[in-house]
Amino acid sequence: AIKRILNYCVAHYTEPISLELMAKELYLNKHYISNVFKERMNVNYKDFVNQLRVEHACSMLEKDMSVTESGYASGFSSVKTFNRVFQKYMMLSPREYKKQIE
Repeated sequence: AIKRILNYCVAHYTEPISLELMAKELYLNKHYISNVFKERMNVNYKDFVNQLRVEHACSMLEKDMSVTESGYASGFSSVKTFNRVFQKYMMLSPREYKKQIE
């Protein structure tokens, strides 16, 4: 089940996904999925997905994609959310990151 959960996240992180949707797609209980992340991976589901999204956004920024395009292409629903989450994980804004790599 853990492998299925991780594979699902990796395959769908650029899309709007939730515990409820994943549970339905994988025929698992959402509380079970949440516990798998907490107990087995020492991270919560949302943080795991956001980390995948930020890593993807970094690669898009490195390919000279705009900040806005990178955020949406990585699965974030708004630029505001993208900026906030990116700052949390990278300790700098997407715009600052882009300037550093140029």
